[in-house]
Amino acid sequence: LGSHMPEREQAFVFSTEIGNASVGLFGLADDRPLPSDGRALQGQTIGAVAGYNLTSELREFGAIPAEAPDDATAVAMLKAGRFAYLYGYRDTVRWFAGTQDNLRYTELRPNPYYTCFSRMAGDATARAARFDAAFRRLEQDGTIASIRARYGAGGS
Repeated sequence: LGSHMPEREQAFVFSTEIGNASVGLFGLADDRPLPSDGRALQGQTIGAVAGYNLTSELREFGAIPAEAPDDATAVAMLKAGRFAYLYGYRDTVRWFAGTQDNLRYTELRPNPYYTCFSRMAGDATARAARFDAAFRRLEQDGTIASIRARYGAGGS
């Protein structure tokens, strides 16, 4: 799976969009409003998982990333008040946060994702077309929705 970026097109053929990993801010359930624009984060210390491209995005916003080694630790740091907001992938953070309703979320951007087929491994275009046809059948018969529901994945 991967993000569709122009610089990857030389190496990969991409399927049609198979999902969307919403990216945004988590905050504790308090009276503080969640910013709805990354520019509002300038100068603030914001949590994110080290190694994700999200820390680079925070720097582009002018924020100061507080890096956690993994999602579970990032959620624990947010709950402990180490930073006001956590910048992360909606479904991943919700998974590690558990069923506790003390976190709020606002999306800052959608992050569609695709299956990538290496151009070096043979007929990538034909393999991507077969994948797309099979994926559409699984969407139409409800299998994809069932899998997403089972794992608590929101949206597409």
